[in-house]
Amino acid sequence: MFKGECTDCLLFTFAPLGPQMNASLFKRIYDRLSQLYEFKITDNKGMGFERTVRLRYKQSYSIENNAWGEFQAHRRLVGLITIARSFNDNEIESICELHNTIRDTYANTLFDSRCFVIGNLSTTTTEKVVFFESEELCCEQIEARVQELITGLFWVLESKRLDRASEKMDKIPLLMAPFEEKALFGLDNDTFAFRRKCMGRMRKHIADLSLLAGLPQESITNYISAIEQLKAVGDKLWLASAYEGLCAASLALLFPDRWHQIHLLRRQFHFEKSLFHDLISRCDYEVSRSEVCEAMRRIAANSEGVILNGEDSSSKAGANKNILTVDQFYDRYKEAASYYALVKSFHFACKQYFIFVYIFSIVEHLFLNLNAVSKQLEL
Repeated sequence: MFKGECTDCLLFTFAPLGPQMNASLFKRIYDRLSQLYEFKITDNKGMGFERTVRLRYKQSYSIENNAWGEFQAHRRLVGLITIARSFNDNEIESICELHNTIRDTYANTLFDSRCFVIGNLSTTTTEKVVFFESEELCCEQIEARVQELITGLFWVLESKRLDRASEKMDKIPLLMAPFEEKALFGLDNDTFAFRRKCMGRMRKHIADLSLLAGLPQESITNYISAIEQLKAVGDKLWLASAYEGLCAASLALLFPDRWHQIHLLRRQFHFEKSLFHDLISRCDYEVSRSEVCEAMRRIAANSEGVILNGEDSSSKAGANKNILTVDQFYDRYKEAASYYALVKSFHFACKQYFIFVYIFSIVEHLFLNLNAVSKQLEL
């Protein structure tokens, strides 16, 4: 459930539509777009504005997982892309209806959506429905359209982030995880502790949005503030998530090229899901860990641009005392796991505690190997 490698990613889902959309064509398009895991946003006015947003894609996403989007913003599905193939203009209406049905399912969280239709049709392209004639050229053309969609989604996200940050203190609502709604009945909302809980949760939410918007430095400041407030009122679940976010933001600053490494590993081992999810699903822990570590040694040895040794990491951490070091990263994740385990209503807690312990040993081993490779190359 909790995967540090996707905490700073905008979530998209892809879906094939219609009986004529063959699996091989859909896979070719999906594989092409899946390589677009980082995207730079710049302004058109020459003001020097630049942000890097990260993306992850799924071919399906449950409504139950999407409901956790208020608790952790990276769980919120913000982009929908459907792909259809048709040679008959009369089918377009039904294709659009199918697209709208999926869109309405996630209407509470979606920022925008697109329906791409491949086929030699006379129907005119609209803002939401785009037509492509050639199957050979459609991958490149669809990628260009998706880049436009990502840019639009970023500005929606940035607007929401700024709106949340400017809300008046006396009007901040209580953000909740799905199972917490029942506990709200009969709760006294006119106390200092309640207002502080509202502020702490909102500050944590703003930190989530900042991380998604390519502002890890700003998100760290907000996570620190949220942790102070949430700890004061004993809000264990949201405190655990704030610690998790702090780890993800620090990781983004200490190891900015980790995404390059992760995707190299994905291509080598053909992970169907997240890197850690696939490792956890395997029974041969020592073998899987050694395989990945050996792959990371080769990646580091062949690409100096992605090597980050201890000196580089510590110098970055020195620029801001709030950025976690690798050792602190390990400790804070353990602290997050312990708080998750204390939440009785949180039905994932026990399972996630053991998964966290498992992940810690992998993360620690990977960091140690990267540092060892870096020192060897320096010699």
